[in-house]
Amino acid sequence: MKHRQGIALVGSLIARNIVRQSTATGSTEISAARINVCGWGMKNEPAILQIMATWPKEIYRKMPDPRIWPIVSSEISGVQVGGISLLILAANTKRADADFTNDSTCVIYLARGQDAVVGQGIRLNPNGGSYHIGTNNLWEGDVYAIGEAQEKCNIAIIEGNRPG
Repeated sequence: MKHRQGIALVGSLIARNIVRQSTATGSTEISAARINVCGWGMKNEPAILQIMATWPKEIYRKMPDPRIWPIVSSEISGVQVGGISLLILAANTKRADADFTNDSTCVIYLARGQDAVVGQGIRLNPNGGSYHIGTNNLWEGDVYAIGEAQEKCNIAIIEGNRPG
């Protein structure tokens, strides 16, 4: 029983080392390997463990990151918001990303899934303040906006859609 556990441990160490080598190169891809045969033994010196293993020639298999999709279509819009919360981007289950840019001289606040309130939520500073929805913070629900001033504030919006 101990012999089998030792081989399993050695196989695990080799597999971990293969994945570590692929990430050490700076690659963001996830790699995996299948080990066909694995064994171990002591070399001449008792402190040196020798590991022997064989694996298929195509050792690295690329596994795509499930959070990243190609953008197959894009919608561009511009909205004027004032002192009342306004739906500026409707829910979209195919959303891959979205960008909001404040193209005015007043402060704009965004809210996800609820009415926007001045002084709360996501603040877009005047003259270019922006917010990005992407794979790290993907929100597929409604987005609302409100301007700090009663005057009309312009917000530029672009939304990318994934396939499906």
